[in-house]
Amino acid sequence: VTEELDLRSLARLAAACAACHAVAHKELRDAWLNVVQRSCHGKRYLHLLQTRATSAWETETFKGCSRNLKSLLLGDLTAVTFVGHNAFRDCSALCRCVLPTGLVTIGGGAFNRCTSLAELTLPATLTSIGESAFYGCSSLTSLTFPASLVAIDVYAFSKCSALTNVDFSAVTDASIGRCAFLGCERLAKLTLPTALSRIDEYAFAHCSALVELTLPTTLTSIGMCAFADCT
Repeated sequence: VTEELDLRSLARLAAACAACHAVAHKELRDAWLNVVQRSCHGKRYLHLLQTRATSAWETETFKGCSRNLKSLLLGDLTAVTFVGHNAFRDCSALCRCVLPTGLVTIGGGAFNRCTSLAELTLPATLTSIGESAFYGCSSLTSLTFPASLVAIDVYAFSKCSALTNVDFSAVTDASIGRCAFLGCERLAKLTLPTALSRIDEYAFAHCSALVELTLPTTLTSIGMCAFADCT
């Protein structure tokens, strides 16, 4: 892996990870994955360039590239519709992420514990965010969701401790899963979807900085402890 990933080496790296996961023998699979993932370490800077040849990032493709993967500028990846489960999990140096413009789904744990991620751009095509997708992203300060959003799964943004502003104003209605924003202790401004019908249990529990909230008239159900300890 070179200091800057060009289109060919990026495609090869993604293919290598996918091939590793296809190996049935667990010990051999883990050994090959370790070799591929270690190739992401020790480089000054890894900058993922755009390519239109890939439709999805596979499961755990770049998991644990923790030292130098700092920026994901994927806006021109128009063919990518799915980011796989745990694809960028534990990339602790990642600070900026512009997701593909055609992205539809972010898989569970995709950016889990990317603790330096401070800037996140969600595309206008995004419909669903998986379980614990951004759990523990403790540098995120603001989130603006696109009108296309339909569902946020359980624990999706839980423990994003620096998050101060969450804006659903462009969204008509969306499923906000259990514990989706649990423990976002600095969340002070929350704008809910304009026609929201349900908030699941513990969705915003322990958001202790939340002092003002306007609930839409369309709301029919608020789950147990949905706003517990919002002191």
